[in-house]
Amino acid sequence: MIFSRPQSEPLEFAPMPLLYLLLVLGFAKANDDMKPRLHALEFGKTLQDYIAFRTNMEPCQSSFSACTWMKRLHNASSPHVFDYYSYPDRITIGSDGFYNQVIVGLDLQSKFPGQGVWFHYCLTWVPGTTTVYINGKEVGTCSTPVRKLKQPAGNIVMGNYAPGALTYTENVFGGQLHKFNLYSKQLTSSEVRKMFSSGLCSKVEGEFDDIRVLKWEDILLKRRYGRVKDRTVTGSECVMSNLVSRINEMKSRINKTIHIWDNLDL
Repeated sequence: MIFSRPQSEPLEFAPMPLLYLLLVLGFAKANDDMKPRLHALEFGKTLQDYIAFRTNMEPCQSSFSACTWMKRLHNASSPHVFDYYSYPDRITIGSDGFYNQVIVGLDLQSKFPGQGVWFHYCLTWVPGTTTVYINGKEVGTCSTPVRKLKQPAGNIVMGNYAPGALTYTENVFGGQLHKFNLYSKQLTSSEVRKMFSSGLCSKVEGEFDDIRVLKWEDILLKRRYGRVKDRTVTGSECVMSNLVSRINEMKSRINKTIHIWDNLDL
């Protein structure tokens, strides 16, 4: 018996009624004041806008991950979201790297969403390899020196370049951060996807409390310089983030199904 494969037809989806979407967003907006406040930090676009502190990196000497939600409000040529420095160790997050010794960081600005859009960024590292995920998808990987971090503690600057703070305008971040956490292991791709899929306003990072070395709630208490301000993540932003996550998840499943179907030998 010969089976013939039916001709592929474009998938059609009933669009979400605009009225329903407006009602959802309106409800979220009306309930912003009734929900627990979710704090973000907004960094200005001047050299004086940053956070600086010392931290213990010993749990991260063999592997680590750093994940955050971020929103860019200013374009810089080489923005540094997070910078750790304790000679000879350097960790750069949010921009390029490759200076000397251990450097982790990739120049991936071309893959960042536009200004004013919340997106999820996650970088994982083990000696020899750095991997970056944006919105749950792997977007870049690079080779790094195969060795552990040598220094157990060092200086951290968020929003600028650690060794050269107050010097390089191209390193100013100029945007908002929410739920920046540093973990003492290389998160798997499925764990990163789970963080993104849970949305901007979830508390999924609490599932990784036992490996959180630097916690967002502690960063909020660090000393700030310049115009680093508290901001509130609104209910509308939470709803839109969840919609984007669900749409991306649906697209991924559809693409997998189409790929399987295309490879069936019928």
